[in-house]
Amino acid sequence: MFKILLWYIIYFSISGSVVFAQSTGTLTGKVIDATTGENIIGANVLVDETNLGAATDIEGTFIIKNVPARTVSITITFISYTKTTITDVVVEAGKVKTVNVSLKPQTLDIGTEVVVVGSISGQYEAALLNQRKKSIQISDGISAEQIKRSTDNTTAETLRRVPGLTLLDNKYIFVRGVSERYNTALLNNSPLASSEPDKKDFAFDLIPSNLINNTTVIKSFTPDEPGDFSGGLVKVNTVEFPSETIFSFSYSTSYVDNVSTKQYNTYQGSNTDFLGFDNGFRKLPEGFPDPLTFKNYDNSLTDTNRTYWSKKLNDKWGIQNRKEFLDQSFALTYGDRFNIFDSDLGIIASLTYKTGINSKNITTRDIESKENKTFFYDYSGYRFSKNVYWGGLINISYKLGELHKISLKNTLTVDSDDEVTKLQGFKFDYQDERIINALRYVSRNLYSGQLAGTSIIPLFNNIQIDWRASYSSSFRDEPDYRRNAYNRDIADSNTTNPFYAYIPRDPDFYAGGRFYSTLKDYKRGLGIDLTQTFDFLKIKTGVNHYNSSRSFNARLLSVTDPFGSARQTIGLWDLDSLYRVDNFSKRYIMMREFFDPANDYTSKDNLFGYYLMTELSFNLINLNFVLISGLRIENYELKLRTTSSIATGMKPITVDNFNSDLLPAFGLIYRVTDALNIRLSFSRTINRPQFREIAPFVYYNFEDQTLVRGNTELKQANISNYDLRFEAFPDIGELISLSLFLKEFRNPIERVFLVSTGQNDRTFANASFARNAGFEIEYRTSLGKILNLFDNFNFTANYSRIWSEIEETNIGTGRQLRPMQGQSPYVINLSLNYQNIQYDFSINLLFNRFGKRIIETANFQGDDIYEFPRDIIDLVATKGIGDQVEIKFSIKDLFAQPYEYFEDDILVKKYTTNTKLSLGVSYKL
Repeated sequence: MFKILLWYIIYFSISGSVVFAQSTGTLTGKVIDATTGENIIGANVLVDETNLGAATDIEGTFIIKNVPARTVSITITFISYTKTTITDVVVEAGKVKTVNVSLKPQTLDIGTEVVVVGSISGQYEAALLNQRKKSIQISDGISAEQIKRSTDNTTAETLRRVPGLTLLDNKYIFVRGVSERYNTALLNNSPLASSEPDKKDFAFDLIPSNLINNTTVIKSFTPDEPGDFSGGLVKVNTVEFPSETIFSFSYSTSYVDNVSTKQYNTYQGSNTDFLGFDNGFRKLPEGFPDPLTFKNYDNSLTDTNRTYWSKKLNDKWGIQNRKEFLDQSFALTYGDRFNIFDSDLGIIASLTYKTGINSKNITTRDIESKENKTFFYDYSGYRFSKNVYWGGLINISYKLGELHKISLKNTLTVDSDDEVTKLQGFKFDYQDERIINALRYVSRNLYSGQLAGTSIIPLFNNIQIDWRASYSSSFRDEPDYRRNAYNRDIADSNTTNPFYAYIPRDPDFYAGGRFYSTLKDYKRGLGIDLTQTFDFLKIKTGVNHYNSSRSFNARLLSVTDPFGSARQTIGLWDLDSLYRVDNFSKRYIMMREFFDPANDYTSKDNLFGYYLMTELSFNLINLNFVLISGLRIENYELKLRTTSSIATGMKPITVDNFNSDLLPAFGLIYRVTDALNIRLSFSRTINRPQFREIAPFVYYNFEDQTLVRGNTELKQANISNYDLRFEAFPDIGELISLSLFLKEFRNPIERVFLVSTGQNDRTFANASFARNAGFEIEYRTSLGKILNLFDNFNFTANYSRIWSEIEETNIGTGRQLRPMQGQSPYVINLSLNYQNIQYDFSINLLFNRFGKRIIETANFQGDDIYEFPRDIIDLVATKGIGDQVEIKFSIKDLFAQPYEYFEDDILVKKYTTNTKLSLGVSYKL
């Protein structure tokens, strides 16, 4: 009897809790200053006609649980601000209602109360626009809401929607016409390790878009930000912990035109390739001799030993045909909020995994004479690649009362590409026709961790202290990049004569060989900022220290024919048979080292930054202004050292650079009305040579058939930045903006032809002077304002027009002036969105186009190489089913126009793309 009674008590308790939960909802939101956009800490938020309420915390946010499921009014009060009441707030059972509020400072009419009918929108896009309106910087951004309405899978793809931004290789961003080297990336306000050996910039395709809360591109420098940028400072913020329990799962599958359900080329890989990394199958065997030994500088390596180690290498060169049905994508997210010791603890964890196949047809040429239309080489072929891409994050935040917050944020991403390339054509300078094969596997991973905190100290007039400690690591592994060539004399090209394996007597970059490289990049950071706010003045100061270190190792082992007998004996064998272990002997082929001491280098840098800035609000003849001024000091040291050896007779190459820079910044904001700003900005910034650009290492780019060399003589670039912006915010989520900008560069750095070698080599060099100028226009509106019939339509457009010129006096490419490398004369983005809330349905049409831009600068023999424009059209449709299920259908790159590169009117490179159709479903509790 007691057990039955206990069972009934438990049952009715649970039932009562469920009924209670089903009859109440939750209110959450943020309270900010309507004038400055800053968070208001300690504001009282009360639900009228109840005893429910909460105070805003250090981020200005509040959460009120167990609110009756009905239409309510809420009242927000705070000392020195006008009391504000919001009516007609609809609270639904079991759901969270977001209400963001702007409080206006009190005027002389202290008794005034503001009443707002209807809840203020809590949509991310509107919130991001409000943040932009109140910001002291000139900035643009992309919200999670906009990402959801697009086909974008990576952060890089979302950034192309921002005014003035374009993508190179679908991963590197150009801002206002300046290349990726002039931009800086921060993840959760912490610097990121470099992900590429040949680029200064971070590859934004490493971060999955579904892990992003918002991305802001800051286009005007203020002293509290790093000074090493001119185009844009890209700040990527991952998702924060939620105000309610979240559990969601999504799955999508994609059909790629001309690829899915068809056979593709691949080769034998490791058992862990599906996880995005090689388990050691492709690496050099354990105990393999070091470069000096294998090069045999000290004559200690016998031919017998060389043959022994050549046989130890992986001999699986055979190309296989496989079929993979459709691309796959999964994502899982969990988040919750707990009350521990009367304070909120929030956690969010997310995991995403994607895999897919891609293919493209390739044409690549190098012009010898435009007049005669002759080439050094002329190849065409194809490339198949399989991509594995996954990422995850765990963010934990703890709010200690209303005045303190500490957070731990962790992000890990892994990305790999497994490629098979086959080209056929003519290498005219060698007078032969060739078939070239390449097997390549590249794995990249990025980890970013940050421990950060914010505190308000009432004892010192509510001074705000922000501190952070960060660590970022990037690892890039390129094990066993294999290349092979078969050739025959051009005189035999129109006959049935066979192709023979091309095996040189001595190692070289262009013939068959195996390339191994690893890049490890680490970045550590510490920073603290102090902010003191008075009635009309804000003072901010801080110190930052960043330390980076890099190690790079590379080896090129070349298949050689030391006795000239291999061509006649095994030269006709196919790829899988040619390099089998039995053929490595004194009679046929051997592996030899192409050794350069500069192939291995270590480097490190140290940056100390100090700044002081003020933000002064004042009224002049009844006009409201904000004056921003300040100075940043950066002391930077870079050291690099290559491998040295007595055996080679070469001394190590060392680089030791130190710079101390004063970076002033001034800004003036005229707040014409609460919805209209005029901004003026001037600043000086810098651009430093990066590790790879000063490293003397030579890298072979297979697709371009070029060698890329570093330059130890590079100098720092100095930039003066001028900005003017007019921006209006007619309504929530609406924007009209016009921006003008001018940038002047001293000693700008670009990648150029290395004329002295007489080959198709590239290096990095300083020009004398460059200028970049232009304007940006952005417009967002509801079409219902034009005609009621279009109430559910929203239109977004941005257009950028850019001019630039660079003086080439220090580069010697045969001209004095030309546009800057990578600069597009125009960029266009359009978006038309239809949203029907009643039927929970939306459809979004997106368009992107950029003008032709210089990809490679000219040498004395040729002209600049331009990438020509292409139109990108995407379509996304979503349909909600109940409160928990959403279906998403998308078409990516509808027209699939090819990428084309021209030198004058001659096509020098081309590769095709493919339209992707995706269908996905997401479920959330």
